[in-house]
Amino acid sequence: MTTKAASAPTSRSAARRAADAMAKRAEEFAAREKALERLVTAFHAADEKAAKVRAGAQGKAAKLLADAEQKAAQLREKAEAEAAGFDAQAEALVREILDAGESPESTAQLTGWTLARVRQAQRAKQDAPAKRSAAPARSPAATATDAHGEN
Repeated sequence: MTTKAASAPTSRSAARRAADAMAKRAEEFAAREKALERLVTAFHAADEKAAKVRAGAQGKAAKLLADAEQKAAQLREKAEAEAAGFDAQAEALVREILDAGESPESTAQLTGWTLARVRQAQRAKQDAPAKRSAAPARSPAATATDAHGEN
């Protein structure tokens, strides 16, 4: 037969072992939580730094692109101004080809220009004398004086 007195020391000893096991488990849990907290904190710090690096690079890239676009626009303007002189030269040469007796169709085929563009050059030639005749007439004497820079 078992008595209550005999079971009491066993219960105290079991309770103590249980308490020790729970305390050890709590310590391990606390240590694990502390380690996990350090890891999560380090993760968020690294993630924030990555976002800052990306944002900084994005800002610098945007500035570089804006500067490059501005330089490209300036280059295009300069090239267009330079090309305009060659366009005028090409148009004058097309008019010379037409004056040499070539048809607009043949001139278009020879130059690679569209027929419309050849005809536009042809019209520009026909319009040029009209513009010159609209300018005030100058005497040959005045022209000679201007040529020598004495006016």
